[in-house]
Amino acid sequence: MVELFGKAAELFIAELAVAAWMNVLPTKKVIQVGDISKAVDTFHTYDFLLGIVPPSIPKPKRIVRFLTLELIQHLYRQLFDR
Repeated sequence: MVELFGKAAELFIAELAVAAWMNVLPTKKVIQVGDISKAVDTFHTYDFLLGIVPPSIPKPKRIVRFLTLELIQHLYRQLFDR
């Protein structure tokens, strides 16, 4: 059962990453949190994430946030640890 949820989470994150990648500018090489927010706003499939993913993230002064393991774990906890 754990393997099933693990695989489902892996596929979900991969699909969300592809949707976010479609919002990445051609000059960028990484997915940023803002790209994920745009993907959630763009695709109706992710409407259940509207309350979890912030609609807009202010630009940090010097730190750029990327799709990290911590963010993935946070999203997983928000979705499955209720």
